[in-house]
Amino acid sequence: ASVSTIAGAFHERGAVDGTGSQVRFEYAQGMVGAPDGTLYVADTGNDMIRKVTVSGGSATVVTIAGVNHHARWRDGVGTAARFNNPEGLAITSDGKTLYIADSRNNRIREDGSHDQRCEPPLPVVPFPDPMTESERLPASMLPRPWPFHRMARLFMFPIPATT
Repeated sequence: ASVSTIAGAFHERGAVDGTGSQVRFEYAQGMVGAPDGTLYVADTGNDMIRKVTVSGGSATVVTIAGVNHHARWRDGVGTAARFNNPEGLAITSDGKTLYIADSRNNRIREDGSHDQRCEPPLPVVPFPDPMTESERLPASMLPRPWPFHRMARLFMFPIPATT
């Protein structure tokens, strides 16, 4: 497999939106892909959720929720929302609802009115009730990686899961 960097730079951390090597992450730990190809990243060290749009071998990254190093808990829209070490993400099969594992706040959060076509900000609210077996979320699950600060192209192949 061929791996190439599409966003971020080696040994350069921070919270910078932009394109390609201009982008900065700090301990990006969770990532999920939407049906339209958009990626969402839990930028754990920055306490932010980032939207990644890939085009032509490069990526544009925009912060859609949270604020750099303002670890707290608060529901809200865009930068009004606060996280404390968000680590995992899942998205519904229609791509309309993003779920966020807000690890140090011991909460699962959802962005309840997510629309792939609109620009940030996103509203973030607590996940209301446990899900039933019939409501399980299809999500790509990645193990917690070591602390890398850039995003590499990842080729994923669907594998049927059985329970």
